[in-house]
Amino acid sequence: MDISPLHASGSIVIAAPPDALYDFIADMPSVGEISAQCTGGVWESDARGVGALFVGSNTRGEFTWKARMRVAVADPGREFAWENLGDAGAPAAADAVGLVRWGYTFEPVAGGTRVEETWRILRAYPELEAGDAGLPERLPQMMDRAIEKTLATLKAKFEA
Repeated sequence: MDISPLHASGSIVIAAPPDALYDFIADMPSVGEISAQCTGGVWESDARGVGALFVGSNTRGEFTWKARMRVAVADPGREFAWENLGDAGAPAAADAVGLVRWGYTFEPVAGGTRVEETWRILRAYPELEAGDAGLPERLPQMMDRAIEKTLATLKAKFEA
């Protein structure tokens, strides 16, 4: 399976400082307040830096699932990213290869901060290949729309 087109991104300027936006996104349970898909998360330990693990809860339509995530980048005020390691019920191997990467960057600009959200499939995996036959082709557009909604909700939250 060719995964090269399986990515999406979007950006928006929000009238808020980068550190405040970073702190909100890096507090994974908070993401459930703004995301079109993520309904929240629970940290597995007190660690919050690169390598920290959390379980993310997600919903798309009637389908719900939990996945184990690992923080890939934790650069306060600049970038926060994590990788989906798969089923939350599976053991967390320290060297597990991520399936999907989500990330946010925060760039100070006139009027606030440019926030960019990105999503990328990192490798083909059985659930992706075994799912709806047309899903891989539709995913980038679906994720572009989800990112657009998430960023608009983040903006509304901080500019209210």
